[in-house]
Amino acid sequence: MSAGGPFRLVLVAAALNAGTGPVPAHAQDTAAGPTPPPAYRAQRDTLWYERSAPYRLYWLRGADSIGWAGDDASVEAHVWGPARGDSLLGSVVRHALGPDRTVSVDSVVVDRGGALLGFRGAAAGRYDLRDPLPPLPTGAGPVEPGRTWVDTMVAAWTDAAGDHAYSLTRRVEVWQVTDTLGARVARLRAEGTARLRTAIPLDDLGSARATLDVRGPVEETYRVDLTAGRLLSRAWNARLEGTGEIRVPGERTETLPAGMTASVTLSAIGPDRALALARPLVGADTTWAVSFEDGRETLHTSTITEDSIVGGQARAGGVVSTVELVDAGVGMGRLRWLRTAPGQPVREIRLGAPASAADGGAVAPPPPLEVAGLGYWVPGHEELLVPLAAALPIDSVGRRIAVWSVPDEAWVEGDALLLERGQVVLAVFTFDRPLPVLSLLIERGELLYVERGTEGERGPLPGTPQRDYVDELVRAFTADRPPPPPRDRRS
Repeated sequence: MSAGGPFRLVLVAAALNAGTGPVPAHAQDTAAGPTPPPAYRAQRDTLWYERSAPYRLYWLRGADSIGWAGDDASVEAHVWGPARGDSLLGSVVRHALGPDRTVSVDSVVVDRGGALLGFRGAAAGRYDLRDPLPPLPTGAGPVEPGRTWVDTMVAAWTDAAGDHAYSLTRRVEVWQVTDTLGARVARLRAEGTARLRTAIPLDDLGSARATLDVRGPVEETYRVDLTAGRLLSRAWNARLEGTGEIRVPGERTETLPAGMTASVTLSAIGPDRALALARPLVGADTTWAVSFEDGRETLHTSTITEDSIVGGQARAGGVVSTVELVDAGVGMGRLRWLRTAPGQPVREIRLGAPASAADGGAVAPPPPLEVAGLGYWVPGHEELLVPLAAALPIDSVGRRIAVWSVPDEAWVEGDALLLERGQVVLAVFTFDRPLPVLSLLIERGELLYVERGTEGERGPLPGTPQRDYVDELVRAFTADRPPPPPRDRRS
């Protein structure tokens, strides 16, 4: 995992050898006619897509359910060139936008109708790699509204987790064909049934596993530029139900009702938007936020110097937020906040001194009177509160403060209390509106740990020496708390 590394397009130029991956069998109805069948084509440029893929896996145990949910949001770069015969060789580079920030590279060979002939790559175990392009009719004849055919695919493979199988049968219909700006675009829809049998490791050793054997309806819509022979967008969703097993060494194997709900949305975008969505997180210091409610994690990065702060965060669903604060030692400084997510418009806000208006920035209105300190607030960017804490005395006396909430464009008042043990400062911020109580541990200007009331925490990963050090500090400050008042005391 590299939080701050640049986004790099990795091209796979090697041809695929026979047998490099499982090859599904495809069968399509054909229709005679003088018009040649539509076809995907080699592309001169890189095709960029934004991808959102929320899912939920579950196993039902009595009245309870176990499982997890996620969203494999990503930016994808597709490069299509000619392969053997009349097939296409595609390189698919997927940059995960969530906390893992991984980059996977896969190669696929497809026929001109989109059917998979072979593949190789880091994500070869994914079932969705068996269907890289939605199907086109292989028979000759015009592509016009009302044309239908049936597409069937079957694939089976084995890896370290176990045996897997995926099958899909769907009836495809041409829904609409339009001519726009020299391009002939077909909109198609499909309905069918899928079955998935898969095994999922539950620990790093792979000794504990869960299995799924589920089936159910699948719906899909997609748009293809027939003139250029390229995919423009795709939306797919499925609700699969069946049974599954939980296998833990030394325990009885459980067979339970199980299921999966999943959807994928893929939309073509330009390179500028792709680079904005997949931009690197800024800052060298890495922490992780964990939600107490659902266990979801968020990757945080930050670097704090005497007069500037940079910070980034990547959340599930591909939400990436970055901030840059300069001249923080002089007033509130100048701030730039950028938030991006698949399927959502880019949001950028610049704030600062009046001179920044010339750069397209804005100036916050006058702050509340009679406050001891001012600062900025962006959800999840607690590093912005460090200069505010540094400007307050450390004397265990509560002081009134105010922060400018950048997303809400409003002042939020609250109280700040600072305690100190050695070189470590505990700063507790209690705001007047429904923001969590924020407790920050700061050592020599570095943000070590954040407690977000009862919602979650942000700090080093458990099991690391940095986390052990933070836990010792938390225990030390907790031991310093004054005892509770006697029960008969009224205040």
